[in-house]
Amino acid sequence: MGYCPLEQMCGKAMYQSDLFALGMTMLVCLTGIGAHAFRIEPNPIVDPQNARVILDGLEDIIGEFLTGFIQESLAVLPQNRFESAQEMRETLLQIKNAQYMAMGANLARNEMEKMRKEIERLKKELKTQDEDFQPEKSGVTQVVIDTGIITTQKEVNGFNIIKRVIKNGGLDETRLYLKDTVEFCGINIDNDQKKTLIRLYFNDENNLSFAIVLSNGKEDTYNINTLKGIAPKKEQILDRAKELISGKKPPVKVNNSLLDEAIRQTGYTPKEEVEEKKEDVGGKDYTKYTLNNGVEKYAKNRLILAVVREYIRQNPKTTLTQLKSVFPDNLQGSLGVVQKLSTVAKKERYFTKKEEIILDGNNEKIVVCNQWGIDKTTKKGNFTDFVDHARKLGFVIETVSK
Repeated sequence: MGYCPLEQMCGKAMYQSDLFALGMTMLVCLTGIGAHAFRIEPNPIVDPQNARVILDGLEDIIGEFLTGFIQESLAVLPQNRFESAQEMRETLLQIKNAQYMAMGANLARNEMEKMRKEIERLKKELKTQDEDFQPEKSGVTQVVIDTGIITTQKEVNGFNIIKRVIKNGGLDETRLYLKDTVEFCGINIDNDQKKTLIRLYFNDENNLSFAIVLSNGKEDTYNINTLKGIAPKKEQILDRAKELISGKKPPVKVNNSLLDEAIRQTGYTPKEEVEEKKEDVGGKDYTKYTLNNGVEKYAKNRLILAVVREYIRQNPKTTLTQLKSVFPDNLQGSLGVVQKLSTVAKKERYFTKKEEIILDGNNEKIVVCNQWGIDKTTKKGNFTDFVDHARKLGFVIETVSK
């Protein structure tokens, strides 16, 4: 696609189109490889939701965090990209802080030199110099566009507002999907139209409204003057979203295969009925750990709390959103590493005592999950995943007793 994303090729340029071009410019500057040399798989016309720019080998050159940043910048669908240039800037600052914590200034210079040499090697290997490269036709002009369905900038902005409501409510906003139709723009869970959460009725600019789709199929409709009218209904949105995500209402069997697979890959199976400290099958685990060569010894879950607290101490302006980008929810599993205290339903699964609560850069009360463990057979689990991640950030974690 070069610097031009799919929606712009189809004559539907929007604000996120510029963010795509910005991400591609950054990628070209980092690698020296022409924009048209990067392929997209699968075919974005056939499967735009799962299509992505292939960045094979890039993580070895620029690191895990920066590769993730580039990948989100170049998402094929605009609603899957960053919401604003400000968000891109804040994320880059977080990546910069994390990388300098991990490497230090001298090591960073060494890494930059290694990166430069690797880029030169890749350029020769891929033979993508401008004089040799002949771009292929995109084929987009052959696609028949349904002119009756146009996803507008306002609909994308509405989708992003719903995502923020879901995320700030402690739920997984990545499970939201946008499905546009002639009559309305639907927002559903897991790309399943039977689990539609919201319908945006934005076709008439002078008569905006949105509806929460109830379990009986009926709609609770709200007329709004601007997009700011969505946020005041966040409690109703969250209540219905929790029903759709948990499957508790109506009482039917829910396919949790996506969640089960994510938990299975961690090698750790959370036990919903066991008490907090009984983490391992066959009895307690008395292993202790130290942080950054300190003298205090921590149990598993207390170590997680100490790491997050230390990160905030070193980066006091970090907000909850930024903290979640440093410590992603999937490190823990379904509960997430950190959450806003006011959104936590099962407080026994988090450190919620007064002295355990952490204040972020906006003075919001943040709590850390206490559900961590290691499978005795595989020696893997969400705890080992977190420790590996923390060490990449520069934290020194040692096992001192058992």
